[in-house]
Amino acid sequence: MATESTAPNRRATTIEDLHEDYPVYFAFEDDKINALLADVRRSDATGQPATSTTGGYKLVVASPEPKKLSSPTITNIQGWLPGLKGDGDTNQLPTIAVVAPYDTFGAAPALSVGSDSNGSGVVALLEIARLFSHLYSNPKTRGRYNLLFGLTSGGPYNYNGTLKWLRSFDQRLRESIDYAICLNSIGSWNNELWIHVSKPPENAYIKQVHESLSDVAKEQGVTIGIKHKKINISDPRVASEHEQFSRLRITAVTLSELSAAPELLESAGGLYDTRDSVDEAAVYRSIRLIAESLAELSDHTFEVHLQHETIDGMFSFYDSTRATLYVYQVASVAFDLLLLLVLGSYLILLFSFLVITTRGLDDLINMFRRPPSRKVKAS
Repeated sequence: MATESTAPNRRATTIEDLHEDYPVYFAFEDDKINALLADVRRSDATGQPATSTTGGYKLVVASPEPKKLSSPTITNIQGWLPGLKGDGDTNQLPTIAVVAPYDTFGAAPALSVGSDSNGSGVVALLEIARLFSHLYSNPKTRGRYNLLFGLTSGGPYNYNGTLKWLRSFDQRLRESIDYAICLNSIGSWNNELWIHVSKPPENAYIKQVHESLSDVAKEQGVTIGIKHKKINISDPRVASEHEQFSRLRITAVTLSELSAAPELLESAGGLYDTRDSVDEAAVYRSIRLIAESLAELSDHTFEVHLQHETIDGMFSFYDSTRATLYVYQVASVAFDLLLLLVLGSYLILLFSFLVITTRGLDDLINMFRRPPSRKVKAS
C-alpha cells in the first residue's frame, strides 16, 4: 500500500521505505479465524488500534527460526517397462518416455497442494504406468517399445530435476528415446488440449505424436492444438519441461490444458490449486487419450529407481515450511489496574476481618495509630 500526499515535493511512502521485515501468516479459514478478523475490523472501524491500554491480540510462533539449506536435495523417480524383441532381433528397442513434474510452489509452500499443477499429470502418469504394467506382464501383449516413466522434481524451478535426470542417462538410453510426452496441468479442460513443441511440427516424431493423439481425440469429440516455440539455449529460463529434452536433442512435447507456457513460478500449484479445481472427468479423458495413443504405437517387470540430486539455480530453500501460530487475546492495562484494585481491596478486608475476630477492633485501630513521640534527653 502507498500513502498519497498532496504536497508536490513529497513522494508516496511504501512498505519498502520502512526497511522492516513483516511476517505473513497463512491459515485455513474457519469460525475462529472469522471471529478474530471481525473483532479486528470493528476495532479498526472505531479508530482504536490495539495498544497496551486498549488491549488486542498477541501472535506467538513457538517453532525455531527457519535455517537456509546449503544443498537442497531433489528426488526423481524412474520406472521402466522393457519391450519385447522379435526373434533374432539384436537391435536396441526404441523408447517412449512419459514424464510429469511433481513439485509445487506457492506463497505458503506447506499449503500448496497443486491438485491440477501438477497433481493431475502425476495421477495420469501413475495410472498409465499401472495399465501398461499389466499389458507388459504378458509377452503376448508386450509392445515393441520400451516405456520409460519419470516423476521429476524441481518443476517450478526451471525443471532442474528433469535436467539432472536426463544427464544421468547413458548415451545408449538417451539415443534410444524416440520422443517424450510431458504431462502438465491436464485436470481442468473441456474440449481442447495443447501440444507444446520446440522442434518444428513437420518433424517426423512430432507429427507422429500429434496425429496419434488427434485420432484418439476425435473419437472423444475433443481437439488437440499445437504450439511451436523455439528455445534459446543461452537463456536459463525453461518455460516447459519438454524444453529440457530439446536442449539435449531429444524430441519431446508437453501436453497441457494451457495454451501458453506460464511465466516463472506462475501456475505452479499455488494456494488456490486445490482438489475442487480439478475435474475428474477431464483427468479420465486425459488418461484414456494418452494410453490409447501409446497402445496404437506399441503393437511384468516394472523396474523403479530413485535418483537424488542437489538443485541448482538462484532460489533459496529453508528447512521449515510449517509452524503453529498461537493467537492470544490480550487484556488492556485498564483491566489489569481494575483487577489489581479489586484484589487489593479484598486482601485488606480479609486482613481486617481476621484481626478483628482474633484480637479485637482496638488492636486493628492501634496498628494504624501513630506511636507517641519520645523525648531524648541530652547528657
